Amino acid sequence: MGVRGDDSAIRADLIALYEALDRELARIGPRCEISGRCCRFAQYGHMLFLSTVEAEYLAEAPPPGDVARSSQQCPYQQGVLCTARERRPLGCRVFFCDPAYAPFMQEIAERYTRALKAIVAKHGREWCYGPLPAILKTVLEAEGNGTTGGCSPAESAGATGSAVEGGADRSGGPRGTR
Repeated sequence: MGVRGDDSAIRADLIALYEALDRELARIGPRCEISGRCCRFAQYGHMLFLSTVEAEYLAEAPPPGDVARSSQQCPYQQGVLCTARERRPLGCRVFFCDPAYAPFMQEIAERYTRALKAIVAKHGREWCYGPLPAILKTVLEAEGNGTTGGCSPAESAGATGSAVEGGADRSGGPRGTR
């Protein structure tokens, strides 16, 4: 069923993971420039990856933007701000434009992605991890059909650990929304 409905245990674990990450980032203190660059995928040559479980949680706040255009930019971006800040996925939470934070970003992203995989496995869910446009569209369509969103081979192929691909972030550095 995903993060919606009666699956409160996986939702609680996901929120606890996000809170732990947010506390760690608060201790490190990276600076957000509030530029919105992180959300404009095509313009800056990167793509946000997320899991189906994260997309289900994110989709509980329907995007104000056009999901069909989400390959160009995040559908939750309005101006330079994120309209889903509290529900944003790991890739968004770990990304900052702050060059002083760059040495920490990849290790933190990988560690928390491993923890997210463990949560998904603990709850008997399929690990599905792919580009935001594909995963979010699948989840929103499933919601409209009254079904659960599955993971197609195209969505999960090769998407095993990096929160971002493309441009300077291809090595696995995550990106996100502030």
